Amino acid sequence: MHPRSKHWHLIDFVLVRQRDLREVRLTRVMRPTSSWSDHRMVITTVFLAAKPAKRLHTAAPLKKLDVAKLKDETICSELQDGMADALATDD
Repeated sequence: MHPRSKHWHLIDFVLVRQRDLREVRLTRVMRPTSSWSDHRMVITTVFLAAKPAKRLHTAAPLKKLDVAKLKDETICSELQDGMADALATDD
């Protein structure tokens, strides 16, 4: 209380950065119960949200095909026969 004007003034503050001002939800002032003091306990409720962890999106390495082996006629015919058999069993 101001000695001359007898007006009560709040002299305790909560310091918050400008960018975090929107996260302050509620601020209360409570009187002490045991002794008289010109200070009050200030309780502030703040909404804190943790940022999700950044994950590195790495694609699985692509398997490289050795197409140089297809120049060999025996390997090429084996591949064709294997693909024909696989397609025939799917029907």
